[in-house]
Amino acid sequence: SRANRCNFRNYVAGEVASLPSKHPSMKVDTNVIGFIHNAGRKFVSPDYIQALLTTKIIVLAQRDKWEGHLRLMEGLLSGALVLHDPQVYWPYGIVDGVNIVVYHSMFD
Repeated sequence: SRANRCNFRNYVAGEVASLPSKHPSMKVDTNVIGFIHNAGRKFVSPDYIQALLTTKIIVLAQRDKWEGHLRLMEGLLSGALVLHDPQVYWPYGIVDGVNIVVYHSMFD
């Protein structure tokens, strides 16, 4: 099932959602913004563009047993700090600590 492919992503989303309990001034949004279920493949959601342009930190987590997605490029284009889980292959020019931060645990 689709939910079973996202155990890691769901774990990361839960950890991020819990941050305001430790840091009350922090604003966190883990909702899905924009079109879902392939609807966003042909059209751009104005809500998604607005979220990209106003977000300061984007935490990305891939589906289980999956590497690579356009959310990385979209996040980088937004100008926000992008945190991403490790992967074997990075697009040319992507360097941990330079234009992205790769996290290896929730303590990172």
